Amino acid sequence: MREAYERTFQRWVDAGHRMVLVLPGMETDRNIKEQLKEVIDPIPQAERDTFLAGLKLEVNYGEQLGRADWERDMIETLAKREGIEAVDPLRLFCRPSRDSCAVNEGTSFFITDQSHYSRAAAYRIVHAIEQKLETAQWLGVATSAQ
Repeated sequence: MREAYERTFQRWVDAGHRMVLVLPGMETDRNIKEQLKEVIDPIPQAERDTFLAGLKLEVNYGEQLGRADWERDMIETLAKREGIEAVDPLRLFCRPSRDSCAVNEGTSFFITDQSHYSRAAAYRIVHAIEQKLETAQWLGVATSAQ
């Protein structure tokens, strides 16, 4: 599979495509909605907003790196070798020094189930892609309006 990815990316580069690749992101062992339901069901309705505002769900950073390590390594290697830009979602949601990744900030959740990003997470990722596009250098030409 790795060779197929590499061939595909190489064909895109050879064809002159400009790319920003998004590295594999967060996953959880259990569905976030199911976990949240279990946690919040016992809480009285009137207290739920306050409870959610203070809720912090996290996943282990080291485990996140290990889940798709060959894909991450391949994409990062190709990005460096071929001048492809890459966005790492883990850098947007994780704190390596704490070995944790935030699943939510208050009532904004970043994962909707086990592996799909929410709209709030997508905004962060798109913003990171836009930043890469603004500063990317392809064929020696800066694309940012300077």
